[in-house]
Amino acid sequence: MAVLYATHVLLLILSTATTLHFSASKAARLNMTCSEKERNALLSFKHGLADPSNRLSSWSDKSDCCTWPGVHCNNTGKVMEINLDTPAGSPYRELSGEISPSLLELKYLNRLDLSSNYFVLTPIPSFLGSLESLRYLDLSLSGFMGLIPHQLGNLSNLQ
Repeated sequence: MAVLYATHVLLLILSTATTLHFSASKAARLNMTCSEKERNALLSFKHGLADPSNRLSSWSDKSDCCTWPGVHCNNTGKVMEINLDTPAGSPYRELSGEISPSLLELKYLNRLDLSSNYFVLTPIPSFLGSLESLRYLDLSLSGFMGLIPHQLGNLSNLQ
């Protein structure tokens, strides 16, 4: 009987601890917001793009950029990833336009995927070579023209 009671108490303690852990982590995620500086950098980036499908329509100065489609933040609200590829069969039409140097404000950006878009006649921006934290860069099937800028050789963290 004592063993059964001890088992129930142990299960109750574990259940309570698990509930508190998940509640705390959910609260932390809900409080995670991007900085105004990073939000403005992303809005400048958006401003240079043509977005015929309006998939970036929720990107506004009134919302948290960590909740925007294609933007992923770490647990402190720093923008870590921008994934704006256009997969085959996607209902979205390709993005086009100019890539803004405002991306340089995203100091923790480690992944940038602009693949399968329509940047025809647009050169690959040389400033991308200054994104020091970048570990993944995909510009494939996006129609960029010209030579690959030598500055991309500065991206020593690419994997």
